[in-house]
Amino acid sequence: MKLLIFAGGYGSRLAEFTSNTPKPLVQIGGKPIIWHIMKYYSTFGVNEFVLLVGYKALDFVEYFKTFNSDNFDIEIQTNSQEMRVHRKNIDNWSIRIIDTGLDTMTGSRLYRAKHTVENYDNFFLTYGDGLSNIDLGELSNHHQSSDNCVTLSAVSPPGRFGVIEMDNENNKVTNLIEKPNGDGALINGGFFVVSSEIFNEQFDEVSTVWETDILENLSAKNKLGLFKHTDFWQSMDTLREKQKLEYLWKQKECPWRIW
Repeated sequence: MKLLIFAGGYGSRLAEFTSNTPKPLVQIGGKPIIWHIMKYYSTFGVNEFVLLVGYKALDFVEYFKTFNSDNFDIEIQTNSQEMRVHRKNIDNWSIRIIDTGLDTMTGSRLYRAKHTVENYDNFFLTYGDGLSNIDLGELSNHHQSSDNCVTLSAVSPPGRFGVIEMDNENNKVTNLIEKPNGDGALINGGFFVVSSEIFNEQFDEVSTVWETDILENLSAKNKLGLFKHTDFWQSMDTLREKQKLEYLWKQKECPWRIW
């Protein structure tokens, strides 16, 4: 299966970085977050990627033109000046970059890449700013065993603030819980499996929004499936969230790093 990645937005909530760099190319541990996403999918055998870009589109071309240049393995014989280049541990990926327009909405970005998945019954779709340890094999199987047009991952959002448990009668703190998950509500985690029949829905070239115009319509038709993921999930919308991902990477506590 192919993976299509929404990577065209402005990322304005992370303006500290995105004024110069598109958000999917903002780095975590020295690599763009989109690389982490692609690396994660590749561990499940997904090696064909389509990037749906817009804002600073050429930055993606420049990055992937020299992709893996920092992973070379070179052997030099100093007496003869003979040099041998070894190509071990180089990711063998097919990466297609499609400029889907600067102000195009998410659904229309997908529609403009319709031709890249026309021979596929199903494909993966995700955003270029979220990491998880979701089991993509189980997600795919769950979708393919259903009659849904789209299956979305449902996750519990991480809490933003610590919680105090207290003894009201004695005005004592009994426990501190550091940033627990949300209040039990589930949100769209952004890891989708999509059937090719999706393009029977009503799209236009610019203004179709994936989350409202398409997913809400599928929900009304009872064609939107749900796959619950209760383990790690984290988006990178803000500086605080970027710093959290950086911390996990540096501490080697990054659940998405399964390669």
